[in-house]
Amino acid sequence: MLRLMGRLRRKFWLLLGCGIAVVLIVMLLREREPRYEGHSLDEWDRMLESDDNPSVTNAERAVQHIGANALPFLIKWIQYEEKPWRRHLETLCDKLPDQFARPLNKLMADHGFDRQQGAFSALYILGPKARPAMPTLVHLIQTDPLNIQQSMTVLAGIGGDAFTPVLDVITNRVSPHRLVAINALFELDRRRPLDQIVVSTLTNCLAEPDPELTFRAAQILCYHNLEKELAMKTLVDGLESGNARIRRQAISSLRFSLQLGYSISAPLEFVQDTNSPLSPYAAGALGELADRAKMPETVLPALTNALHDPRPLVRSYAASAVGHFREAAEPAAPTLLELWNDPNSSVRQAATNALFELPTYAVLRTVAQWPMGMSDEQMLMYEQSYGLPLHTVEVTNLLNHPDARVRQIATTAFRMLVDRTMTNANHQP
Repeated sequence: MLRLMGRLRRKFWLLLGCGIAVVLIVMLLREREPRYEGHSLDEWDRMLESDDNPSVTNAERAVQHIGANALPFLIKWIQYEEKPWRRHLETLCDKLPDQFARPLNKLMADHGFDRQQGAFSALYILGPKARPAMPTLVHLIQTDPLNIQQSMTVLAGIGGDAFTPVLDVITNRVSPHRLVAINALFELDRRRPLDQIVVSTLTNCLAEPDPELTFRAAQILCYHNLEKELAMKTLVDGLESGNARIRRQAISSLRFSLQLGYSISAPLEFVQDTNSPLSPYAAGALGELADRAKMPETVLPALTNALHDPRPLVRSYAASAVGHFREAAEPAAPTLLELWNDPNSSVRQAATNALFELPTYAVLRTVAQWPMGMSDEQMLMYEQSYGLPLHTVEVTNLLNHPDARVRQIATTAFRMLVDRTMTNANHQP
């Protein structure tokens, strides 16, 4: 009996020692994980997928600082696979009542997927320094369809010979992932130059029968200021397609290319050139740019002049673009009002929408959009949110407008305001 107790005691101490050793090993492994400014690589890695912009910026700086020391961990993390038993338990938890399922799911939460996606982002940030990850990334392209896009994007970010597996997919006409591969090139910013073999592959794509692939290749070339004339010709040719879907894709691609592939002066010249097929799309691009950046003083006058262009499509796009300038475009109101008589319905609609974007006239649309049949509580909320008395003053200012149509709309709006104000007053206790 004593001998048996001695054996059990020895086994207990042996197991305890093994347990302590495992804990120490885990702690040492964690300690070896690179750190920066008090956070581990794992913590920075998951911050890359955060919705908080400052956190993402700090995490990018941390990854750049850690550099190549992060690679062993990042390469391991991108190969994450959720364990079958975890998926099975999650399925079982979903069948439980919510008050039990929620805490259990939180308890079993696995951050492996977040870490994986952050690792892809970190490798992309490292760029050419991530070259040791190439074999793993190529393997993931072949075996992990859920992460093909991320793997290819990282390879494109590495550059050099890492472009090869991406280009192999693009040039393989039977591959179902060609668009995914070309989108990986689309993600590259201008600071990462394209090799000549990449430019040649993209140029060859301009002759592909797949318009989505073709237009994406044209966008990339324009964005990187390469073969722009040929790329723009491809997009312009798409405008002449008999297929409405292809025309829409061409228009969208043109506007993107004009916004990001050229300085402001180029689309401005297209707008002013009454023979250019790019005039309407250049006007649209300038309007969208006005939402994001301060435009040169020459842009709004050029768009206002384009409201008289002999081509209806240009007048329509120019009117929409003028609306993006809002308060600065107030002097263009008379010209927009003239377009209410335009023979083309698209021009009339664009001019009307643009006019209602101008602060002086915006109240007319605001009042017209208020729902009828509101309850007392809803009426009070609208009064507090929008300020009925304030809008009454704004509408009153338009009752003597020189254009009879504006006066008519303002009169209708004024009556709506008065009716709603009186209805609200009558319901007050």
